[in-house]
Amino acid sequence: MADDRAGRSANPSSLRRLYGYLKPFRGRFAATVLIGIFASVLDVFSFVLVIPLLQSLFRTGQVLGPDADTFIERALEWAVGDLLRSGSQLDALRNVCLLLLAAIVVKNVALYVSAYLAVSIRERIERLMREEVYARLQALPLSFYSRTKAGQLISRVLNDTREARAAVSWLLLEAVRRLSSAVVYLVTLLALSWRLT
Repeated sequence: MADDRAGRSANPSSLRRLYGYLKPFRGRFAATVLIGIFASVLDVFSFVLVIPLLQSLFRTGQVLGPDADTFIERALEWAVGDLLRSGSQLDALRNVCLLLLAAIVVKNVALYVSAYLAVSIRERIERLMREEVYARLQALPLSFYSRTKAGQLISRVLNDTREARAAVSWLLLEAVRRLSSAVVYLVTLLALSWRLT
């Protein structure tokens, strides 16, 4: 029976029907994905900030500069170059550390907001599913209830809606988040050094 249930869940029409539950929450879902992508970009930004941090620590000349070699260094120069060149090397080191800390804090806030929105979508989808199941159960004849145990029915309703909710919201959202993170990291690594990537 478990194999039969697994086969039914892989049916494209069943998946389309399940993903139909996301329609009322398209805006929230898009916001969750966009905030997740923003967090991925900030994660990469904090990773890339190691370049000026190491330049400040080991005093390999000027921290960044207009003669940057890679696209990433030119982007860092454009974004934070003035902040890093103001004052002494110790000031530059302090500024890099503060900028790195700020990027990590903002990234974690974005991840929290994204997770909060994802949980709200997941719970609302589960509520919609349970309301539909309840309406369907109300329409069934009494003979159905004489054949089916109440505990088994309640357990099935609770567990099946929980599993379906996870498939609809959490798995899809995680797939999109991880794919976007992989793309952002790959683009960054290619921009840093396409030969090493």
